[in-house]
Amino acid sequence: MNRYLRNTLKVEKALFLTVEEYEEKELQ
Repeated sequence: MNRYLRNTLKVEKALFLTVEEYEEKELQ
């Protein structure tokens, strides 16, 4: 269960960082 939660957090963090990068590019 802990491994599942850690992997989920990694995925959410990666998605969040990807969205931030995308928004930065759109603003420029």
